[in-house]
Amino acid sequence: MVMSPAIGEVAHEFGVLHVPQVDRDDKGVPTVKSVMAVGHTFSTSPLLCYANADMILMSDMVRAVRQVAAQEKDFLMVGQRWDLDFARAT
Repeated sequence: MVMSPAIGEVAHEFGVLHVPQVDRDDKGVPTVKSVMAVGHTFSTSPLLCYANADMILMSDMVRAVRQVAAQEKDFLMVGQRWDLDFARAT
């Protein structure tokens, strides 16, 4: 799988670190294990969040993470997506 150089350019434009060197499966999909390892390597935060790029995270997610983090040192939160039919929403 070839990554577009535009991804790095856009990350630079927004001041976001882009780390394309992650392990991939036989279909070219980045592995969660590798993505999380890279996240821990380059992050200064004790918390990591993995979300697909097409997801919109709402403020209640941040509140929920803060509540759980206040009670537990190590935890995994899992959510469920809601699909929005844009053709019907407009």
